[in-house]
Amino acid sequence: MSDNNNELESLSRLREIIFGEQLTKLEEEIKNLSSENRVSFERLSNELKQLLEEKEESFNKLLNEQKEAFDKQFQQLADSKADSKKLAEALRNIADSFDNKD
Repeated sequence: MSDNNNELESLSRLREIIFGEQLTKLEEEIKNLSSENRVSFERLSNELKQLLEEKEESFNKLLNEQKEAFDKQFQQLADSKADSKKLAEALRNIADSFDNKD
């Protein structure tokens, strides 16, 4: 068992000697990539947030414009209906006055 442990330790040391510098470089590159990815993600996240805010603002503006147009049309319809009722009442009064003359 002891020989096995010694062999594993020797193998680990040998691996460290042979690949240690390469592993250190790879770890550093991975760390740099991770930092770059984090910065890129934050930048993209901010851009997306800004774009969503702009789209929300545009949507709200369009929604308000459509609501105002609808309200105006509704008021015109209500006014037209009121005018029609007045006209109908005036015609009834004229018809009644002709009936009363006979």
